[in-house]
Amino acid sequence: MKNLKKLIAIIMVIALMIPCTAMAATESVTSQELTKKNTTITCSTLTYTGKKQTPKTIKVQYKTKSGKKVTLKAGTDYTVKVTSGKNAGTYSVKITGKGKYAGKVSSSYTIKKATQKKLTVKNGYKTKKASTFKKKAKSYTFKVSGVKDKAKVTYQRSSKKIVVKKGKITLAKGIKKGTYRVTVKVAATKNYKATTKTIKIKVK
Repeated sequence: MKNLKKLIAIIMVIALMIPCTAMAATESVTSQELTKKNTTITCSTLTYTGKKQTPKTIKVQYKTKSGKKVTLKAGTDYTVKVTSGKNAGTYSVKITGKGKYAGKVSSSYTIKKATQKKLTVKNGYKTKKASTFKKKAKSYTFKVSGVKDKAKVTYQRSSKKIVVKKGKITLAKGIKKGTYRVTVKVAATKNYKATTKTIKIKVK
């Protein structure tokens, strides 16, 4: 009889423990590992401004084992560390899993080179007759301004009868009638793209 009572007591204790064990198992969350294979980080692209920048948007997507793509929420599912950048180039973005996500994934964002938007050419030459240059060459103002980042400026001429040097354009003696071209070439720099601007020189 005593043994039966002991057996019943043991069974009751075990019965009471089973719900607690089941609840603990239900409440435990298995962390999902973020890796390069299952995590995609997309950052907005920036353009050089001369100031430090970071991406305006960072989108993190996790691909489950079933193939479903889930967009993670910053602060809830992950924390992010971004290296701010000033010059054109590539900078790092590091994502660390949080909550039910674990692991670390690195990516990058890009600051593109800017365009030389303020490039201007002051051309003092106005259309003239070929007879103006029959006896001698003549020079006129030809200055390029607005060049950023100390970019190198060179000139490509459609005729050797035209020379651009030291802020002047010179039309040589005996130049014939026609439309000539001077292409201003501004080289690329660390932060600016290369660009060109073509000026027409007409001789009647």
